[in-house]
Amino acid sequence: MIEYCRFHINPMLPILLSGISSASLAIATFYICITSTNEELKSNLFLKWISYLEIILVVFALFRMASYFSSTPIMPRQPSTAVVLLYTFFVSVNVFRYFFYLSLRISWVNPIADQANLLNKNLVKVLEDKNKLLTGLITSNRALGMSTLASSLAHQLSQPLTGINFQAEAIKRDLIKIENNQKAVSTLDKMSIELNKVTDLVKNLRKLFENQNSEFEPINLIQISEGILEIIEPTLKSNKINLVRTYHHDLVCMGDAIQIQQVLINVFNNAIDSIKSKVNTDESNSKEIRFDISQNNSFAILSIADSGSGIDPVLLQNMFELYKTTKKGGLGIGLWLSKEIMDKHQGNITAKNNPDGGAIFEICIPLAQRFSAKVHE
Repeated sequence: MIEYCRFHINPMLPILLSGISSASLAIATFYICITSTNEELKSNLFLKWISYLEIILVVFALFRMASYFSSTPIMPRQPSTAVVLLYTFFVSVNVFRYFFYLSLRISWVNPIADQANLLNKNLVKVLEDKNKLLTGLITSNRALGMSTLASSLAHQLSQPLTGINFQAEAIKRDLIKIENNQKAVSTLDKMSIELNKVTDLVKNLRKLFENQNSEFEPINLIQISEGILEIIEPTLKSNKINLVRTYHHDLVCMGDAIQIQQVLINVFNNAIDSIKSKVNTDESNSKEIRFDISQNNSFAILSIADSGSGIDPVLLQNMFELYKTTKKGGLGIGLWLSKEIMDKHQGNITAKNNPDGGAIFEICIPLAQRFSAKVHE
């Protein structure tokens, strides 16, 4: 078409047509740049520079259109110095516009794009990690506030519980002095037992939420496990989950009791969530968690097996990595933190699917003798 216009209509007509098309394209691009409704995009420096370059290109196009009406002959093989410089500037403007466009594609992430932008996929990943980190920090801050409140409430509850226990003991002593009050004394004994359970539960909560420095010391695994089981027992009962304890050995390890309890809470919570999710899809599912403590050579093995929905095989390979989660609204921090804690204890935590259904988590902790030997190596 251009050649037809050049030879059959007017040799200068292609210049007019290309000028009109260039001006139209530049004006349309400039309009899009200045009318963007996305505030983040409008503040992008590269977009501003593109809009400035479009103005320059409109001016160039107007010059080309004006040249159509001039009587100056076309001399393609003998351009003047001014023409060469002007053309060089024109090419440079287009090159800069292209690079600014690429820079815009790299530096701006479109939140509503249907397809991934290959130019800034690394930036997208960094921004996603940043958003997850911010969400995690917000959640951690909220959890810190809740832990402070829980610690304060536990402290406030411990005093009246102790007072009630003392009063019950005093009433029981007075009743013992009076004959035929065995039924009342028996009732007070039961009340004292229940009060002691509540007192122990409050003590465990205070220990769990106290902000203490990490210190390794000999810890009895059954004792710290029972402390956690008392805390989660109401959740188990409310969800009608049967807990089966099997303690093959009474083992002592070197470690931080609170940190190990944090690992246990994470694993038990995952087991409870897994059972609840399976019950939602299978009403006939038996709800059970089996908790075993055994010994393998110089390691204590804490095994937690649930009858839940199991672990996705795709997630199984990297489920202890940061931000890996299948829970709706989950942050993917709990299991990662558990792995970090066990590494610090020179132990390990693993997970696998049970062939009979559900998942099995195994926590491996060096016994006190082995830990001491490693420290002195």
